[in-house]
Amino acid sequence: MVMLSSVRFVLGVSCLSVLVDGFGLVPTTCGVGRTTTPPKTQLYGRRVIKRGSLGSINSEDTGNGTGKPATRTPRRSTKQQRKAANSRKKKSSIKKSNTVSSEISPDLAKFLEDSSDNSSGEVQAVQKQKSRRSAKSERRQKQSAQKVVDEARSARIQVVLDELQEVLQKRTGNVRDILNVVEKLLKIPSNNNSDLRPLLSGRDRNDYRLAWVGSDEAICHLGTGLHKVPLARMQEVFMNCLGRNRIEILEVISLIGPFPNVKNQLQGTTEISTDGQAVQIVMDRMVDGTGKEIKSDSGDNIRRVDLEVAFSDERVILVVMPDSDNKNTQPLDDNGKRVLLFIREDDLDERLEELRVNEISKD
Repeated sequence: MVMLSSVRFVLGVSCLSVLVDGFGLVPTTCGVGRTTTPPKTQLYGRRVIKRGSLGSINSEDTGNGTGKPATRTPRRSTKQQRKAANSRKKKSSIKKSNTVSSEISPDLAKFLEDSSDNSSGEVQAVQKQKSRRSAKSERRQKQSAQKVVDEARSARIQVVLDELQEVLQKRTGNVRDILNVVEKLLKIPSNNNSDLRPLLSGRDRNDYRLAWVGSDEAICHLGTGLHKVPLARMQEVFMNCLGRNRIEILEVISLIGPFPNVKNQLQGTTEISTDGQAVQIVMDRMVDGTGKEIKSDSGDNIRRVDLEVAFSDERVILVVMPDSDNKNTQPLDDNGKRVLLFIREDDLDERLEELRVNEISKD
């Protein structure tokens, strides 16, 4: 009984004996020529797992049974994931828009195109309107600035004219006192209203009285020269702008003795130079002191008078007789002997009554 137990023990030990090769089970014979096949699953050594973590045996750790560590795919950052998602969304929207555009009917596409054209036209119209408003505002600003300049100039002219009236009323006989005031007038800058053209070509009548003249020669250059006859003396000279480029030179001459004053009228047309600095009076009609009218039926009786315009305004006109020597002279040279200074006359009829002259015709 004891031997039978010993034999069984030996057979059991031989069946369980294995050859250890690493950690694997090696097949061996057991007992009566039978071969014991180990299971397909091989046992490997366990990984050392740190406390507090989970360990696992998988294909990444084992390299799919090759014994080499598998290459891990790096995880993409959140920013890269967002970019990839946005890219997918854009592609999807482009594909969707292409699909929608392909599904739009030709009529609807034409309508959308017409709407786009109308919109661009409205934008252009708004831009043009803004441009016009800007130009209009700029013109208003310029007009406002010019108005301020004109008002300042007008006030300065009035100051000089008041000073001139004071000098003429004093009758000091000193020509230099008058020329000093006239020089102040010439220093006032001109503007668009300094041209004689508006005064001569307009419809309204404007009357001016000769306030001062530098010489008798200048009076003869403009007038008839009849004041030089014996017993005659010049009283007043008026230059009347009749309108539409018509002008009249009216002389009032007194005769010594019990005789009324005589008036002579010279009428003609005016021609202004391009720059407004010169005027020519073409006289074609004359009425003498006896009332006799002389008309120019031919070119022989036409008289032409040239004058240089040194200063002009609605209230004062300063003209200069041209220099016969054609020298580059100034208006006030030689004590202003070529100067004729006219001041506006507001009531010509009343003035003629004071001079005992009948009312002139207004034609």
